[in-house]
Amino acid sequence: MRLPLIAAGAGVDEAVAPARAHPEGNTSYAAQPIAALLAGSGRTEEAVAVLEQQPRLGGQP
Repeated sequence: MRLPLIAAGAGVDEAVAPARAHPEGNTSYAAQPIAALLAGSGRTEEAVAVLEQQPRLGGQP
């Protein structure tokens, strides 16, 4: 993903919005980079929320 490049040029919100809107934007593939970008910009609560929406490995609650 090019999120860091987009964020550097246009801002975090402008990078995260299209990533979330992408057909795979709500998958674990996208969750990690989105959460990393949010956490790196000081938005840790949002980053945690993104990760919590993903199913846990092994199917454990």
